[in-house]
Order: sequence, then structure tokens, then C-alpha cells
Amino acid sequence: MSELKYSDLLWPPENFKELNEVTDLSAQAISKDPQTAKVIGASYSIEVSPLTIRDKKLYIYSFQIDGWEYTINNESREYPILSFILKSDRGYSGVKNIKSLSCPIKTTHRSAQRTMMAAASILRHIKEGVVPDMEQSLKLHKIHPSQKRLYESQREAARRFFEFFDKTKKENRIL
Repeated sequence: MSELKYSDLLWPPENFKELNEVTDLSAQAISKDPQTAKVIGASYSIEVSPLTIRDKKLYIYSFQIDGWEYTINNESREYPILSFILKSDRGYSGVKNIKSLSCPIKTTHRSAQRTMMAAASILRHIKEGVVPDMEQSLKLHKIHPSQKRLYESQREAARRFFEFFDKTKKENRIL
């Protein structure tokens, strides 16, 4: 594991104090379930890319959280859980390319905040050697792909509502 102890590395990124407890660039946790004969694991990696713009040093952080399962029958399943890119100088507007369980999530200020909170929680668990319930963590922080509607614009939600209203109205006229 790589310690986050580079002399010029800014950690945690500005405005992201929730990442204070993350001290490694990568970590993994493994859990064994003797009843189902499964080994479940989770890992994360953070890639840091320094960037200099107009004599100002910035960092781009690429976060990747993955999970896997292995059974006694030598079956394996690997899957991405959460990934995103963070530009250090932009606060929550610097969170881009959010993918939850390989599904893109529309990037808004709210989804960026929730992504950072979910990532901090998951990274903390993995660092402690505990495999968190990933589905539950994503749903708790409202960035699970099944909750995509939370990030629709008000205009899209209103349009969908009126389409449903018009459809219902037409069906009632027919009866």
C-alpha cells in the first residue's frame, strides 16, 4: 500500500475534509462467509496526477472502488462499485464522471456531495478491513443507479408529470 506522504501532495483535497481519514492510495478488505462458501472483497485505488497551470500546481484525483466475490466452486465475479474524477481546485463542481455500479450518474452539486460522502464512508470501511454492504451504502447516500431520478432537472420531472397527467386524462375520457 502506498502511504499518502508525498511532500508536495495536497491531501485531503481542498474542501474535502471528509477524506481526512484516508491515508493510503490503495487498500483492500476481505470477508469470508463459511455458510455460503464465499470470499467477498472490496478494494479502492486513488490515482493522483499533478497538473501545473499558470504556475499553480493542481491535482486530479481518480477514484476507483471495486468489489469481487469468489466461491468454493472456483466461480468469480468482479464488478466496479463507484468511480469518479476530482479536480482539486474546484470544490464539488470538480467532481466529474461519476459512475455507480458502471452506470453514469448525472453530475450535479448534490450528486457530487453524495458521491464524496459515499466514497468517504466506503473508503473508511475498507481501510479498517471491513467489507461494507455496497448496495446499501450507495442507496443510503442516494447514488445507486436505481435512484437516478433524484438528479433530473425540475423541468424534466414536470414534463414527465404532465405527460402522465395527460395520458391519465385521455384514458378517463375513453371510459
